[in-house]
Amino acid sequence: WQKTLHEVFGKSKIAQSHMANQIINEIKLKYNGEKEYLVNKYSFNFRYKNILIEINGDYWHCNPKLYKPFEFNKVVGKYAHEIWKKDKSKKKVAEDKGYLVYIIWEYDYRKNPKETLDKCLSFIHDNVSN
Repeated sequence: WQKTLHEVFGKSKIAQSHMANQIINEIKLKYNGEKEYLVNKYSFNFRYKNILIEINGDYWHCNPKLYKPFEFNKVVGKYAHEIWKKDKSKKKVAEDKGYLVYIIWEYDYRKNPKETLDKCLSFIHDNVSN
């Protein structure tokens, strides 16, 4: 049944949310920011001062390393390129409000959690405004 679930829905949202919580908890050891921060109508996983961290699940956001532009995401009900356009718009809204946005992809974190987290922490350190 799990194989069928993954074929229909990709990685479960629960598993991705668990992964996102792991990442945020690691970041919070060094930077005490806010979880689930809203900018206009968009939710970001974490905010520390002028930095927003977004954690994108490979299936839900159609990771460009894994999906082609016209692959259809059955659950989201959109083609990959449409999802990318929405994600780009979300990032731009935040940047227009003065935030710097760092995106962590599920694929990268699963492949090398330490390196992915270190890059994120370096981004925060190098770009945070007082």
